[in-house]
Amino acid sequence: MKKLSFIILGVALISFFTLISAGEEMSQEQKQQMEQIDQMVKDKVANFKVEKDNECKAKAMNAASAKADSTLKAMDAMNAKAAPTSKTVKKTTVKKVTKPATVGNGKPKLGNKDDGSTIGTGKPKLGTPETKDAKKDDGTTIGKGKPKLGGK
Repeated sequence: MKKLSFIILGVALISFFTLISAGEEMSQEQKQQMEQIDQMVKDKVANFKVEKDNECKAKAMNAASAKADSTLKAMDAMNAKAAPTSKTVKKTTVKKVTKPATVGNGKPKLGNKDDGSTIGTGKPKLGTPETKDAKKDDGTTIGKGKPKLGGK
């Protein structure tokens, strides 16, 4: 607590003496020197602002003229391409391209009359395909429905 009070007293004394010494009047000669310094600084700042402003305007004009030139060239090129030499218009026809049946070529169609051996045209059949003339088997072979139990 004692240290804190000494610190506060020291800061108060220093600030008191600083305020007393700052109250002195400047001499006439010091006032003139300060005014001259202020005027020189103002002049240099104004000259610097003018120089930087001119540099900035020059850069902006260069960039704008380059952009305008490129835009004009692009417009000329576009007008040259867009202007047809004759008034006739050619008609183009679009041919539809059909893809052959391959793996993953869409959804299989119902009622397909194919033998089931091609890939991607529906559900594959197990075993050999049935013909109309084939005799009916007892049903124990694979690929002809549910197998029957008991050999009948």
